Amino acid sequence: MSTPLFVTAEDAQQGFYAAFERGDFAAMAAVWLHEASVVCIHPAGNALCGWPEIERSWSAILSGGGAGRIEFEGVCAVVRAETVVFTGYELIAPTGSGVAYAPVLATNVYCRTPQGWKMTLHHASPTSQRAPKRAPAAAPTPTRH
Repeated sequence: MSTPLFVTAEDAQQGFYAAFERGDFAAMAAVWLHEASVVCIHPAGNALCGWPEIERSWSAILSGGGAGRIEFEGVCAVVRAETVVFTGYELIAPTGSGVAYAPVLATNVYCRTPQGWKMTLHHASPTSQRAPKRAPAAAPTPTRH
């Protein structure tokens, strides 16, 4: 099986949440840049630096299957030619449950590489506030600066 090429940062963002929702470690690994410079901070967790640490973490998290339904409600996006930052709320409802966990505020950073867009940072923090309901916004399109 070949590694998918994420043509846009939005494609990589969708790939990240689809892999998380399905519990698909191979798909999750395809989203991440496999370098020492990547960082992942899970809710209430320590900073994991470098792909080997992040790989072990996601392997353990996804070994039990998918997380259930995950909705990402974007708050803002910062778009540059080679980097895109998405910040928003993750609402996760475990499989078979209509109950959502407490909202998580997340920031995801993607960089353009020769292999397509790759995740370089995922930082998720618990929050006591529920995501504000907003009208769906058009996905940002990376622009050249």
